[in-house]
Amino acid sequence: SGAKGSLLASTFAVGDTISLKTNMENNYPDIMEAVGGGTMILKDGMLAPITHKIAGRSQRTAIGITYDKKVVFMTADGRKAPYIGMQETEVADFLRKQNVKDAMMFDGGGSTEMIVNGKITNDLATERKILNAVALVNNRTRGSLSKLEAVLETDAIFEGDKIRLIVKGFDSDMNPAPLGAIAVSGSGVSAAYSDGYVNFKSGGSGSLIVKSGAASISIPVNVAGVNANDAKRDDKMTSYDIAVIPDTIKDKNDVLSQAVNGLLVNKVNADAKLAINNFNKNQELSDNVKITKESVYKGSQVLDCDGVKYIGLDVSSGISGVSGQWQALKTGLAGSSKNVVIMLNSKMNLEASEKTIFRKLLQEASEGKNIFVISKGDGYSSYAQGNVSFITSRDFTALKAGREEDYKLLVFKKSGNSMTYSFQSLFK
Repeated sequence: SGAKGSLLASTFAVGDTISLKTNMENNYPDIMEAVGGGTMILKDGMLAPITHKIAGRSQRTAIGITYDKKVVFMTADGRKAPYIGMQETEVADFLRKQNVKDAMMFDGGGSTEMIVNGKITNDLATERKILNAVALVNNRTRGSLSKLEAVLETDAIFEGDKIRLIVKGFDSDMNPAPLGAIAVSGSGVSAAYSDGYVNFKSGGSGSLIVKSGAASISIPVNVAGVNANDAKRDDKMTSYDIAVIPDTIKDKNDVLSQAVNGLLVNKVNADAKLAINNFNKNQELSDNVKITKESVYKGSQVLDCDGVKYIGLDVSSGISGVSGQWQALKTGLAGSSKNVVIMLNSKMNLEASEKTIFRKLLQEASEGKNIFVISKGDGYSSYAQGNVSFITSRDFTALKAGREEDYKLLVFKKSGNSMTYSFQSLFK
């Protein structure tokens, strides 16, 4: 391909005889197994020059050797919601974190497939016919159960969650061995096990002790507690800095609609220093807000205002429904801002897989940060999961007389690196 391909095409003609000479620097009689790949990505623990680059994020396949001479097989899904895939350098960085010293990429894309004990473990659109594969087979004589390996389906765990627990048994040579009855207990956290799932009944840091016969293993866990009374919510707040303007009825000229919009504008102009439009399409109302204002109008939008990061997500068709939203979310969470406000354009319409990934990203980023997730609903409510506040605010899309308590403004007060919030009634 490229310039080299053009050179070859112009150099040779049909009927030419080609002599191929090869030279192997290694002592090849000592080589027991050899396989060719796309490019080396790690050499001696350092990023190697990418010689076969496939641009963009995609499904990936790689094999690595750790510093202690263990072989690591790795695949990554991509190009299929909610998986965005990985770049070559991202695969290298991931493997380096797994103690891998040397690693090579193999054919990825639709050819990516990993089979463990006869079961396909990655997410395929369809199986593709391929020319070759690399297989690892343990042919030692199998013994009795001696060791356990156990992993929770996700490590983004919140109080009340039921998380699938996968347990495998092995003999002393790590051959698969049949399991007996499985018992699970918690240390530092309250947990109950039934039908393959662990129900976490309390928050905290601790471990799960998994036993089967004489074999046991301990899994460290960090469970985010759920608090209906979010400590960051201050209903006695008398002053605030930031007002979040919800979506409002447009082109309604009835008395109540005009009164609500007028009260909203007056309150924001009089009491707030910054107004943030949360997917608000009412241009007339926005124009009447005279204080400093910023707007989140679309998904994958990231704003930075006074040290607070605002991230817009269009979840009408899930986070994967709009290109670039996962990356915008990761970029916004990874910044130095101690306060992150994530604005959703509707209710949190996320499939189970997306919700798991979303919560995992939030939990990982919430250490040392205040994260607020604002979704739209029929009322006003909030709760905390660890250091993440989930807030539901009502859109003014169904104005009705006699329900004045339904019209409140979500506001924030910023003090140094901390933020608190409350709902302020328009009718007082």
